[in-house]
Formats: sequence, C-alpha cells, structure tokens
Amino acid sequence: KVPLLLEFLIPAAPWKQSLKGFVMAMDNILAVILQPFFGSISDRTCSRFGRRMPYIIVGTLLSAFFLILLPWIQVLVGFVLVIFLFDMSMSIYRSVSIVILPDYTPESVREKASALQQFIGNMGGVMGFTVPIIVNILPNISPDWKSALGFLIVGGIMIVILIIQAVSIRETP
Repeated sequence: KVPLLLEFLIPAAPWKQSLKGFVMAMDNILAVILQPFFGSISDRTCSRFGRRMPYIIVGTLLSAFFLILLPWIQVLVGFVLVIFLFDMSMSIYRSVSIVILPDYTPESVREKASALQQFIGNMGGVMGFTVPIIVNILPNISPDWKSALGFLIVGGIMIVILIIQAVSIRETP
C-alpha cells in the first residue's frame, strides 16, 4: 500500500521514482544504523520490566500508532516523515524481539524455538500483505475507509500480540 499511497501523493515529476525508491529504502538504512544500537543498549538495560520488554513495548506501540496514522496523511512531506518515524519505531524492537528468545529458552529447544519465531515473523509479513487485499474485496465499505481499514487491522493485531507477549513473558529485572 505504501508505494500506492506514494504514487498518489507525489506529483508528476522526473524525480518521482527516485523519491519512491528512497522512501522504500529508508527502512533498510535505518535498520542497519539503529537495530545494533538498540540491541546493544538493551543488553545493558535494567528495569522493573526486564532488559528487553521496555523496547518491545515502546517500539511496538509507536510502530502501531504510526502505521495507523499513515493512510490519513495527505501531504507528501508529512507522509515521508511518518514513514521515517514508523521505520525508527520498528528499529527499536526488531533486534530486541529476536534476542529475547535465547534469554529465556533452554538450549536444548533453542533451535525449535528459533524456527517457530522465524515462522511467526514470516506469518506477520504474510498478514501485512493479505489483510489489505481482503479488505479491498469487502463489499459495502466506502473507498476512503477501505485504504485505512487494512492499516487499522494490522496495527490492532500488533497491539493484541504485544499484550499477549507482555502477559506471557515475564522478564526478571
């Protein structure tokens, strides 16, 4: 959906494809810079919620907020800024959510747990692509809400999964 929204917001200009490419690559650029930082800082964090959960909670909540906000932005600069903030928020918890697994998983089942973690992550990616498609084929929904509904559903799923994770994983401070 983001490339389609960019197509709508970017005026016809010779630099249109370059701007779309930059916005789509921004995620990878921020990930390379920020994910090692947050992974390292979480190793040294000591809070009543544990080492990793504060980053997972804050990053997921901010990511869900910016994701839900995306379809409502009608100005190109604002849209790019929200994508930037969304990508930064995702970087807060991506690496941290991966390194929490070895912290609390016995070594004998760590391979299976890692495979399950990768499978769940991939299913999240599949869900991110299929929810908007399903929403677009639903009848009796106004076109304005159709584009936003997919973002709302995926953001809501992120928050529900965060709640499940926060209740299920009790990190020792």
